[in-house]
Amino acid sequence: MIKCQFLGQSGFRLDFMGSIIYIDPYLSNSLKKLEGDSFDRIIPSKINPKEIYDASFVLITHIHNDHCDVETLLPIASNSKDCKFIAPRIVCKFLIKKGISENRFLNANDEPIILTKHLKIFTTPAAHPKIKYDKDNHLENVGFILDFKGYGKVYHSGDTFLNNEIVKKVQKFMPIKTAMLPINEHNYFKEQNGIIGNMTMREAFQFASLINVKNFIPMHWDIFEINSVTKEEIKLLYKVLNPKYKLCLDPIML
Repeated sequence: MIKCQFLGQSGFRLDFMGSIIYIDPYLSNSLKKLEGDSFDRIIPSKINPKEIYDASFVLITHIHNDHCDVETLLPIASNSKDCKFIAPRIVCKFLIKKGISENRFLNANDEPIILTKHLKIFTTPAAHPKIKYDKDNHLENVGFILDFKGYGKVYHSGDTFLNNEIVKKVQKFMPIKTAMLPINEHNYFKEQNGIIGNMTMREAFQFASLINVKNFIPMHWDIFEINSVTKEEIKLLYKVLNPKYKLCLDPIML
């Protein structure tokens, strides 16, 4: 079993076989300072990043501040002395400049990364809004497949649109037990406010069905009013579509 805590936005804390894994934790209110009141949190942070002493690994999908948050990651790095960070090269370089030691980073790439005898991870491309590579042909935006021995695979897509390349890549890792997918759709009005958006709710629900998951965890819907989806909308669509998987809005055990 995996103890799973949803941290808001695309953030998660996973507890498995003695390892604590954080994915895209955004635990500050730094975007309000950077972008203005439209990006003020409408729900408080569930954990004070200055009190995180238990991180074994932190996975970061891309460089945007609500995923790669210096006010969250620097305290984690300071207090969790043995924590390793897994991220695209552009993110690694950015955080090294911010003061985290270079030897604490593993570059997310296409090769499996063995973290423990119970956990290995793979990366998938993410289209935010398009799949992008740096000058050395390294992905700038990624998703992660976490392969937990004895449990199965968990897919965290990162921020992404859907396209054939992503679908085919993820299908290669089937069976996937749990999928974490964004539901804050791209639309005209969000674009006017500088928000890229991701899959629609219906796309995310259908993608979860396509890869035949047992559990679906919607993400990227709850922290900012300007970019939010309500629980009522999510539950209604789940009821209407009636998929075979379990909807997990606030997962505890997977």
